Amino acid sequence: MKCINIACLKAYFSGFHHQYDMKPNGQNMYTFPSGLVINVYETGSVVMQGVTNTPFATNVVALINVINTPVQP
Repeated sequence: MKCINIACLKAYFSGFHHQYDMKPNGQNMYTFPSGLVINVYETGSVVMQGVTNTPFATNVVALINVINTPVQP
């Protein structure tokens, strides 16, 4: 999935307990206590791994959909 504003997504993650690792290929890896791992790339790609069937993972997908929705004037 793609996120058009990864700064917003990263700010959201900062409100939750997680382990953060920055990889040399532009990958930011967020590991949450539930076992969910979310890789965010500087290109906007977002990849979920591990335990992806949690309410938090569902909320992240919903947030990305909101972020990607164009604002109507």
